[in-house]
Amino acid sequence: MRLFFIPAAPKYIRIYSVADNSPNLNIFAGAPASFLKAIQAFAGMTKLALPIMAETADAATLYAIAPFTEGSRPGLAAFTDARLLKPPLTRRPALEAALTLFHAPRHDLFMFNAPHPQACLQVSALRATRLDLSLLAGFLTSGAKSGEDPAALGDREFSLGRLHGAHYLYTLAATKAPASRARFALGAVLVELGLLQEAYDGIKEDRDPEAFLTLAMIHRKTGDQRAAREMLAAIGPGTPLEDRKTAESAWLDLEAGRGEEAEKAFRRLAASAFDKAEALAGLGAALANKAFSTRDKGRLSEAAETLRAALVTPSPSGARVCFQLGNLYFRSGDPARAEACYRRSAALSPAIQTLANLALTLIKNGKTDEAAAVTLQVALTDMPSAARLAGEFPKDALAALFPPPPRPAPPRDPAPRAAAPDEAAPPAPAAPPPLKLETLMDVVSPPAAPTETESRNDDFISRAFRLASALEDELGKKVYFNLDGLADVERKLRLTFLRARTNPQAGIDLVKDCAAFLCYSLQERHKGRLIKLPDFDPWGWPMIFESSGVKLTSYPVHRAWRLLWEESVPEPGWLTRYFDWVAGRLKEPGALPSGLAAARGRIMSHPERLADVGAEHKRMLILNSSLAETSQIEIGRSGIIKLENAIKNSFKPDIPPTTDGWKLLRCYGHILAEIMIKDFKAAWYNADGDDGGWSLQLPWKTFIFPLGKVYKTAVGRGSLDEYYDALLADKLRALDGPRAG
Repeated sequence: MRLFFIPAAPKYIRIYSVADNSPNLNIFAGAPASFLKAIQAFAGMTKLALPIMAETADAATLYAIAPFTEGSRPGLAAFTDARLLKPPLTRRPALEAALTLFHAPRHDLFMFNAPHPQACLQVSALRATRLDLSLLAGFLTSGAKSGEDPAALGDREFSLGRLHGAHYLYTLAATKAPASRARFALGAVLVELGLLQEAYDGIKEDRDPEAFLTLAMIHRKTGDQRAAREMLAAIGPGTPLEDRKTAESAWLDLEAGRGEEAEKAFRRLAASAFDKAEALAGLGAALANKAFSTRDKGRLSEAAETLRAALVTPSPSGARVCFQLGNLYFRSGDPARAEACYRRSAALSPAIQTLANLALTLIKNGKTDEAAAVTLQVALTDMPSAARLAGEFPKDALAALFPPPPRPAPPRDPAPRAAAPDEAAPPAPAAPPPLKLETLMDVVSPPAAPTETESRNDDFISRAFRLASALEDELGKKVYFNLDGLADVERKLRLTFLRARTNPQAGIDLVKDCAAFLCYSLQERHKGRLIKLPDFDPWGWPMIFESSGVKLTSYPVHRAWRLLWEESVPEPGWLTRYFDWVAGRLKEPGALPSGLAAARGRIMSHPERLADVGAEHKRMLILNSSLAETSQIEIGRSGIIKLENAIKNSFKPDIPPTTDGWKLLRCYGHILAEIMIKDFKAAWYNADGDDGGWSLQLPWKTFIFPLGKVYKTAVGRGSLDEYYDALLADKLRALDGPRAG
């Protein structure tokens, strides 16, 4: 077998030359006509093969999926085995291939093992619609196990923004019980997926208020405002759908040009609705529309903050809101933040427009290699868009970024050649470098310390100066950036939230002001350097301290931000105690007890350190929800198998991971930690050293090291499945308690 390579994401498409005759390839022979029933044939399938063809755009060589025709209708095909195809072809992970076809904008005919010009063996084909491709993507990620309630699993997937998984699970539930309310959930997810006709066909005859609401959404998205308002009017007053009905009416107002009415409605919902994500998304859209039309930078900043607030927790609209926020940043000249938003949106839903916008921002940010990889991904199903993107690259770099496939290398002489007497023996392979565990401090590098002028011009830190000035006017005294000033800030926070606990969203500006005051105080007193991560709200921004050999990563904004999340107001002095802890920690010589030594000595980390670990863990979980490598791993027993398989597929025993590998392992480690917290009620115990030694304590006083376990699994193997089962056995023994002899 010869292997030829052509460039593709992330670097190459592999082209295979294969033999014509292979057994057991006709997997759809006798398959049911229903795609939902035939979908089980894809169980365990890891890759699909796509036939491709090369096209040129200036000096760039791009590759598209080669179409087939049925009558005069062009379609796209995928093959369940590369041996069914003549080259050129590319093999892609099955989920990636299904999503690539689902988002193909120029075709609506799809077929697996199709009668394609490049097919080298005719086998039974399986026809698919775009809806079927979504079902396949959902099956590959969220297939329900026997005995599990698919509707409940669908609710979870939908709430996390995993739309294809929710689609598949709701379809199972609705098929099993057609009269159940799963049919309405199915309609909602189809609308979010853009499958409007399919959603309409499923509920057009239904007279339930929830059907009316979904039909209103469909009519709005298809431009029929009159029909949409008629559907909303058909929903009587006093139903549990009132908030969603109001939100839909506000969207209609916004699209009809009544921006002020829409903004007011969305603001009310953002303050009072139980589920705020859609209201915040609408409010952000209304604010952005007004900001761009009036060139109001203040309103534009508020729009960005509102959209970020909509992304604090996962939601069905996550991909849409990320794309919307990316557009806002792109239009306002902030390509770095736009890139982060488009990247997160593409991880949730790799639509062509999202990928194209991501490629443009990567070009603007000087990341041409990655931009080329994304452009090649676009080319697979939308060659005209890819050709336009190629025109945005530097002309002199096109040939290097998009080269044609190299000629195949000549076959090697199979006969080994004896070494000549005067030839030196080949040197022995060098010993592998010693394994080094990368730490969080290796990942987050602090920037240079900002000056006071830079701080005053910083859009976040400058809030500290405005707050100090306002407090001076209010208190009639000078407010300094020290413990006394921090005590004044804390009193202001406590009084505000004690008086207005019913609407914590209203206090978000004060929380940001107070957090900025705390950060600037730490910056001035202890040279702390705030890392403003563009794709996170300020609570997830770490601050790095370095003093006399002590390095500390902390989350000061999180200390104020907790007021927006918690029902009770912290006890007086919580900010000053945190400030004192930072000062004391930076003065402590040497490393604190950590890892196994701390567990054996029953040495628990300081509560402030554990609060930082909680913030870091929360940030990593949100990051995981947006990454393609981690977003499909469930937090629970079923996720253990996926986690172990992901590690074994990506890492080899005794081969040190790369820098990017360590970052991915850190993500996996936090998934395992969250499973331990959820299933075994574990709690963080000591986190004073490298994160591989961070420990959780189980209720029966056993200590575990979840990140370290993942790191060891990657470099030395071991079974996470067996590890989980052993802990489960310990839990059962602990619940049984001691027995009489």
